[in-house]
Amino acid sequence: MGAEFLVTEREAKAVLAAYGVPVGHRKCGEQRWPRHRETAAKLGFPVALKVESPDLPHKTEAGVIRLNLRTAEDVQVAFDAVMANARRAPNKPRINGVLVQPMIPSGLEIMVGARVDPLFGPLIVVGFGGTLVELLRTRPSSLHP
Repeated sequence: MGAEFLVTEREAKAVLAAYGVPVGHRKCGEQRWPRHRETAAKLGFPVALKVESPDLPHKTEAGVIRLNLRTAEDVQVAFDAVMANARRAPNKPRINGVLVQPMIPSGLEIMVGARVDPLFGPLIVVGFGGTLVELLRTRPSSLHP
């Protein structure tokens, strides 16, 4: 499935929030340079920075995410690094901006998705999230209700 079928984190969280699902990072949004430092200060440190692009779904591998940033200077250095990595990515990814989000306590991350199987039709996909998505490659699927 190509990138044209992927939604960004911000888009997915907006849909979930519309259905009453708590998403935790409701203050995140598209940030274009140089407002990222101001947003981080308003949210309170530590923060996370993530390049928002439908073409970069695996942020760790692409080097477009930085976590536990504790100062405005950390945010500036991280912003420059993630944007440079995004611009170096193959196939010239579309870049919507950079999400600035408050860090949340460590815990278990999950990923939830959907796909259409040619034989079974719509499926819900659930598995470990974060960096474990690619490490474990376990994605149990179930028929859509």
